[in-house]
Amino acid sequence: MGFTGVSAEGHVEVQKRASTYRGYRNMWRRYLKTRTSITLWDFRTMEGEQLLLDIARNEDLTRRTMSHIKSMLSGVFTYARRQGVLNTPNPMRDVTIPKGKASSETHAYTLEEIMQMLAALPERVKPIVAAAAFTGARKGELRGFLWENYDGEQISITQSVRRSQVDEPKTSKSKAPIPVIAQLANFLKQHRLAAGNPGVGLMFPNSVGKPLNFDELVFRVIKPVLGSAKHHLAWLARI
Repeated sequence: MGFTGVSAEGHVEVQKRASTYRGYRNMWRRYLKTRTSITLWDFRTMEGEQLLLDIARNEDLTRRTMSHIKSMLSGVFTYARRQGVLNTPNPMRDVTIPKGKASSETHAYTLEEIMQMLAALPERVKPIVAAAAFTGARKGELRGFLWENYDGEQISITQSVRRSQVDEPKTSKSKAPIPVIAQLANFLKQHRLAAGNPGVGLMFPNSVGKPLNFDELVFRVIKPVLGSAKHHLAWLARI
């Protein structure tokens, strides 16, 4: 698909969250870049339909991911229309989304189950996992937790950190204060004391004061300790 004269990538990089930009860029490189050579001006609904069907047949993707791919392509054509490059209807509008594979179900753990798993983890990891389990915060939001936003009873989310990029929380709902249950408050109290009782700054920094790499923590510490797949908590993906 030709994008000559349409700097859609630059537009997304400036206008969207860094995580959204990287997600679109990865989708383009992995699923779209080598699949069609049709120019932007010649691309029709039929090509869009065939393109998504080809991706569904050859990639192990959920319907939700397929929907994201369609939305990204639709956004490209919408941007092209706004720039005056195209004056035809958006060809992706009437494209159907293939079924895709079934999404995995999320298991809701009881408080007792979570506490049992926390008991098995190293002390330094417990407050992080507890915060993930008892707040429901996204991974980036969890990495951006600040002591100054915690008053002992609730935590306010004011930032989301992905790699070294700091953004605002994904939605306005994410900014609402999160109540802190007694079990989490206890873990955070011990964690704060161990850190020297800081009043401000990152709640979960690494050794040089930067946001901790949760992906590495999950694979090197948490999963080996928790053991088999049945003990892999649904919220580990958020850490």
